Amino acid sequence: MARILFIAGERFCESPDETFFNGQCLPIGSTEHCPSENMSLVDEPDNNGFCDCLDTKGENNLQIIFSDQTGRCYSQNTRGPCNVGEWFVLNDIPRCESIPNECPDDGRHVYGKIRVYRDSDPSVEAGCWEIGRTCPDEVSVVQVQQDDYGNLDVFCSSFYNGEVHVYSQNTVSLVAYNPCRKGTRRSRNGDCLHRFFG
Repeated sequence: MARILFIAGERFCESPDETFFNGQCLPIGSTEHCPSENMSLVDEPDNNGFCDCLDTKGENNLQIIFSDQTGRCYSQNTRGPCNVGEWFVLNDIPRCESIPNECPDDGRHVYGKIRVYRDSDPSVEAGCWEIGRTCPDEVSVVQVQQDDYGNLDVFCSSFYNGEVHVYSQNTVSLVAYNPCRKGTRRSRNGDCLHRFFG
């Protein structure tokens, strides 16, 4: 089909695995032509390519987010494009915020409340938490989940036989959406919108 569209002049590249970017046909998903290591080449329906943040979360389950200021993508809770003493976060929109309570800006730490159960009595503790480290109950480890708007759910869980056992979890109501097409981002009202990055 791509070849037929190419011959008909409705597509720039003959291969269905290539997109037209910076005047040439390049492999979709390649990273070497994008300005940031956290970006890859995406194809639009008209076969024009653009660079977008990788459609994955970082190693600690935190989102990779785009900075309009630099045109690059950064892992959340790193310094990113921010000043010293700030970290790059996604709270509805990407922005720089002061780092609370001297948390490191290494992408491995989060700040907030975590619910921990001790002797079946729940307690809530606020602080700087390193993802994957032992929780205050000394049994479980700190885990995070993040929704599309950047809201973090910090909780303690244990792994037994490959299964996650959640000791506690702050509830986050998530709306079930079909995933957006690669190269688009979900808006606040649930629509998939194009993001054009270079």
